[in-house]
Amino acid sequence: MRAAFNILVLLLVFATAPVSAPSTWATEPSEDSCGATGSGNKSVANALSAISGTLCENDKLVLQGTGAIQDLQIVSLPALDSRGMAGTVIRQFQKNGVRFAVFLDEENFSTVLLPLSCLMLQGGRPVAQAPSSFSSALDYATVNPLNLHQDGYNDGVTQARIRTDSKFLTVDLCPAGSNEPLTRQIFLDAEKTHPGGKVPIGVSVTGKWMENHPGDLAWLKEQERQGKLAITWINHTYDHAYKETRQDGREVRTLMLEPGKSFEKEVLETERTMIQNGLTPSVFFRFPGLVSSKPLMEDLRKMSLIPLGSNAWLALGADQLPKDGSIILVHGNGHEESGVRILSTYIQHHKELRLGPASGLFLQE
Repeated sequence: MRAAFNILVLLLVFATAPVSAPSTWATEPSEDSCGATGSGNKSVANALSAISGTLCENDKLVLQGTGAIQDLQIVSLPALDSRGMAGTVIRQFQKNGVRFAVFLDEENFSTVLLPLSCLMLQGGRPVAQAPSSFSSALDYATVNPLNLHQDGYNDGVTQARIRTDSKFLTVDLCPAGSNEPLTRQIFLDAEKTHPGGKVPIGVSVTGKWMENHPGDLAWLKEQERQGKLAITWINHTYDHAYKETRQDGREVRTLMLEPGKSFEKEVLETERTMIQNGLTPSVFFRFPGLVSSKPLMEDLRKMSLIPLGSNAWLALGADQLPKDGSIILVHGNGHEESGVRILSTYIQHHKELRLGPASGLFLQE
């Protein structure tokens, strides 16, 4: 059936469309974007709209069904969605023979999974195009010397770039302690800050944690479904490589700097596992142990990922208490009781605490 749709679209286009076309289709145009082609042939646009609209909706059902996520690729392709809204395809992948995209709205940092048949590619970016909110944030986090430290520790964004009284809670789920359950108390405490529900929270998740904790992952998804949490899923690499060595009498954690590690594979395998489990990858990333390097930061930029550090890793001591705009870091994998205890006490004594989504680090809420 899909092949028949494709053939019919091609026949219609080549039979009646003008020689030159102002846009390039990802596969087939979506229903609303057909009218934006400017072809001047209303009948062709209407025919394409009817066909591609059906194809788009059918392909969405494929994403919801069973099947392996395959051929996940890093791309950067300007596109329009079915509403005519501009954005960027930052990933492409395949499921059951259908191509899909991770589509980024560069003005509000949101991502959504869509069939390519629901999008229209726009070709190259205009040379004089003004920077988007996202591209400015990406440059700030990965290129700005103020955010790149000589020791490669805590690089990227550690607090809000704008003035805000919000704090930004992030919970790291490392594979260490794979037998330990999710510390659900963190999320239950956070829910107290927003009695109306939909507490914004960032979950930095590793691929191995997802694979080892299907029940806990299902619980988090159910909290979302019930409207209690609004989770930003942050990439924390697949296996969270960890190694300590001694150099000049001090301990050095190599983590993602360990020779032989494929950074791209660590990132993509985590995203693949997210999508396979019904999650939508965000544009945010956290280095294991907050340890990075300039080459890794350059790689992140190419992958359209913003690194999040922290100036409030609660378990590290009293100097890490949150302030306005802080990124709070606590581990929810059962290996940081002190951080969990400090967070619970902090929430209890700060009834006015306002938590914000990761995008609020750059955008007014």
